[in-house]
Amino acid sequence: MTINVAAQLERDGALLDVQLEVDIYGEELKLRVRDETKIDRDSYNSIKQRDLPGTEILVKAYPINFNPNQHQIEKAGLKEMVDVMAYIPMKNFSDNSIFFEDIDLIRSSVILRDIKYWIKDKTYTSQFLDTFLYILLGLRRA
Repeated sequence: MTINVAAQLERDGALLDVQLEVDIYGEELKLRVRDETKIDRDSYNSIKQRDLPGTEILVKAYPINFNPNQHQIEKAGLKEMVDVMAYIPMKNFSDNSIFFEDIDLIRSSVILRDIKYWIKDKTYTSQFLDTFLYILLGLRRA
């Protein structure tokens, strides 16, 4: 398979442009992507401790749409009713070795403006060549 160097450079440039814009205009949020819960048991098989391992990263999102209406949610490609739609640059995820599949809709959460939200839905958005520029997270207040 031949790699088109010009296309790769354009793709990398687009990802970097989006990241730089969001760094300037975006709002910081804390994203917690959790792994499977590890349970420590004693000799009687009782739970001693639950370890909630995961990755916590600070990222910026832009735009952030609070209280989106049904039309905005559907147009964005989300299927769940959400309180917030946050667009996070794909470069944030690749720089932190987090893949789309790692964002578990049961265990992952976001802190935005000191309020905890659960991630209720997610989708890719804004495609450039064969790469998406953002991951859109649909958030519901915890």
